[in-house]
Amino acid sequence: MTYGEDSDAVTRASETITLTGQLTYRERIALLPGSTATVRLEDVSRADARSIVIASDTIALGDRQVPIPFELVVDDGQLSERARYSLRATIHDPDGAPAWTTDTAIPVEKGSGDRDFGMITLVSARGSPG
Repeated sequence: MTYGEDSDAVTRASETITLTGQLTYRERIALLPGSTATVRLEDVSRADARSIVIASDTIALGDRQVPIPFELVVDDGQLSERARYSLRATIHDPDGAPAWTTDTAIPVEKGSGDRDFGMITLVSARGSPG
């Protein structure tokens, strides 16, 4: 059954996983028109080095407000069993300044399949508002 084994290996190598959820924050502050949201899957295996971006998506928000739905498609073949991965999200003002960000690790494991993270609560990237 060499043919079946090779075929399965090719199928596994080309599988994708879809990471979905919604971004929000607790404060009652409107986003500025033209803000952007970025969701990234990062390899955070090395504590002494910068994370490596595995996949990223930037969403132009226009006049939209939170919650902001996202979908990030990742080639599972890019992920290693030995590495650690984390989902990171940020919202930037129209001038590119970070406004909101995740402040906790959101782990993603190779082989975990499609995953809905539900509501991800961001915190101010500028410290306490007001």
